[in-house]
Amino acid sequence: MRNRLIKALCAAVAIIFVFISTANAVFCVSPDDEADKIVSYRLKSLGYDDIQGFIDGWLTERAGTSEADWFACALARRGSFDFSAYNIRLAEHASDGNPSERLRNAVSALMTGGSVDAEDVLGENYGKLGIMSEIYGLHLMKLSGIGDTDTAVSDLLARQLSDGGWALSGNVSDPDVTAMALQALAGMNGCESSVNAALNRLSALQQDDGGYKSFGNPTSESCAQVIAALSALGIDPLTDTRFVKSGKTTFDALLSYKTASGGFSHLQGGKANQTATVQALIALTSMEVGIFYEPYVLTSTENASQTTTTASEEISQETEVSVIEVTLPNGNVMTGAAVTEEQGGAEEAVTTAAESEEAVEPADEILSTQIGTVEEKTENTSEKPLYTEVSTLTETTVTAAAVITANSKNGSSSQPWKVAAVALIAVGWGGCLLFLYARKNLSVGKAIGGTIIASVCVCVVLVTKIQTPEEYYSRHIDDIRPDSLTFSMTVSTEQLGEKGRAIVPETDFVLIDGETAFSALERVLAYKKVALDYSGSVLTDVYIRGIDGVYEFEHGEMSGWMYRVNDEFPSVGCGNYVLHDGDRVEFLYTTNIGRDIGAEEYTK
Repeated sequence: MRNRLIKALCAAVAIIFVFISTANAVFCVSPDDEADKIVSYRLKSLGYDDIQGFIDGWLTERAGTSEADWFACALARRGSFDFSAYNIRLAEHASDGNPSERLRNAVSALMTGGSVDAEDVLGENYGKLGIMSEIYGLHLMKLSGIGDTDTAVSDLLARQLSDGGWALSGNVSDPDVTAMALQALAGMNGCESSVNAALNRLSALQQDDGGYKSFGNPTSESCAQVIAALSALGIDPLTDTRFVKSGKTTFDALLSYKTASGGFSHLQGGKANQTATVQALIALTSMEVGIFYEPYVLTSTENASQTTTTASEEISQETEVSVIEVTLPNGNVMTGAAVTEEQGGAEEAVTTAAESEEAVEPADEILSTQIGTVEEKTENTSEKPLYTEVSTLTETTVTAAAVITANSKNGSSSQPWKVAAVALIAVGWGGCLLFLYARKNLSVGKAIGGTIIASVCVCVVLVTKIQTPEEYYSRHIDDIRPDSLTFSMTVSTEQLGEKGRAIVPETDFVLIDGETAFSALERVLAYKKVALDYSGSVLTDVYIRGIDGVYEFEHGEMSGWMYRVNDEFPSVGCGNYVLHDGDRVEFLYTTNIGRDIGAEEYTK
């Protein structure tokens, strides 16, 4: 009896030790350390030994693209480096892109020690592409000291919605755009009441986990934007009670998107996404330096030469490469930008083979990217979003023997094998316990360890669904009867002209009561044996990346998949839109953020 008590006490002490260690690791996370880890991850993934080499190589080669420019700005906010090669290349792209991108280019130049004709850039581009060209225009005015900031502030305040925030379109504010507007207004006079109204709106939009949703989908970019805005306004995201929900801060929510590699994912549980990663870096740096948008200050050559230190132990141990990181005179760490990987565009954000383990996924250009990738002219006349879908890759594997999917909502038949499997696991583990007890070989550690393993096995069984290919592909979708609920589905890329096609011509199908536009699409494409790439939860947070090999951004930075129901573009994602009998659903590919498929009234 005494031995058993000792064993139980030892097990309890071990559990308490693990809990304390875990709690210490969780609650002592510093933004500065997390930013260092992002930089280490980026250098490692691209195969660079030091930051200056990274600047002269990867950043310079891709100057003029959003990720490179924002990463350069982040490095400039954190230390002294030689950006001369980068700025020469950046100047070559000064006239590329749309007005917002040209303004962002000028902002990047001033933040990295380059020079621009701010008056000329503002004259040609300010206000020419809606709210984003005004936000970046105001940043450029503040950085250069040129331009009428009072008018720019008035222009931005005139776009503030009745709920206190801002949006690219419609009359319901979005946390991303609201946070971006606040970053531009930081430090400006005469807008205190508007700023407070926007802060109240951000507080009201915050979720119980501390995070934020954009277009109904929780994303890391939304968290990053809000953190940057609060920091720019001198508000501590960790302690201000307006931004602590159920004991969780936006910083906590942002860290929940961190991947094992050191990057950040767009959606929780996804792969590292470079847009999400670089925006997380901006947010973490903002927590250290406050205002992110500041002119570049070059220290002496001697000081600059002393800013690089040895590689982080984590990287050197794993790769035997000396990854040089920056320790600034003021103790700050790095900031990043946002990357949009373009397919077929004039400037492609192409990653190296070193990133083969982590898919670099294009991110939602509409709201989650603060980098001015796609901005629309907005008159605040509609609640409809511009893009409804963007996504990362998730595949369903189909074999000749069976199709195994996880967490599928619709078309799931009863799974009696699960009951048998769970029962078998329970009986098997119970038998093991009795056997060990009879042999007097049962300990507390073995009991706890075995129970954990058995629990994991049960969870795997519960989230796995096994179907034959016939079950997966049919699901009674075309068995229309007189009493059937129905919907029609169209999937088309016809707006691509000669390259376009009707992937699924308008066809009537059986509607499962309560299913969403996405679940209907998934069933139809499975039935038609058409490939579908998406990410997020199939219940709610879904982003469509590609259908039948046609992907977002493949035909320009404003291209991607949108959906409409009964000729209207819903204000929620397709995973949240519940269909009704007789609905006409269309998934259409756009090359101009909806303007080429009849979404003009929603994108003005």
